Amino acid sequence: METVMDYGRDVVVHFYAPFDEKWDEDEFELEKVAEAVESAPALKITKINGISNEKPSDFPEVGYIPCTWMFPANDKHNPRYFNKTIGGFTAENLLKWIKAEASHPVEAPGLSDTAMEPPPDAEMEKAATTSKPPPVQQPKPKPNPQKSKSKAKLDDVMKELNNLRKEMKKDEL
Repeated sequence: METVMDYGRDVVVHFYAPFDEKWDEDEFELEKVAEAVESAPALKITKINGISNEKPSDFPEVGYIPCTWMFPANDKHNPRYFNKTIGGFTAENLLKWIKAEASHPVEAPGLSDTAMEPPPDAEMEKAATTSKPPPVQQPKPKPNPQKSKSKAKLDDVMKELNNLRKEMKKDEL
């Protein structure tokens, strides 16, 4: 909590679940950004196991896990959410978001601005693929009624978190 509330720096926190299938990929991208900005004294990139760590009572609701939030130096009680559904969880997208939301200028010599732009061939490839209809998504399989105890416990925790979040939103209104 002390790291997040450090008013001298912007703090990016990635909340993860170790059992998440994409965690290894997300961690790799997160580490690329952390290495690229490690010389920035006003920025801290960190991660926390959102399942095994208890959230302090004065900590804002983070929503679903995995998720990434920035706690800006100049606005700690109004964190910013990184929407990874737009463009995916890549080092380049994460860095663009950090630069846009940070209280202090961010330099990332390890990830240049040109690396964040798609190569010219990618634009042509994108145009070619957008004329095709989107792939048909297969329906999700129905959950097995014989859930494991840990899965059932996780479901209960997520329901409780969602209920708390709804109550907090009602209180804000």
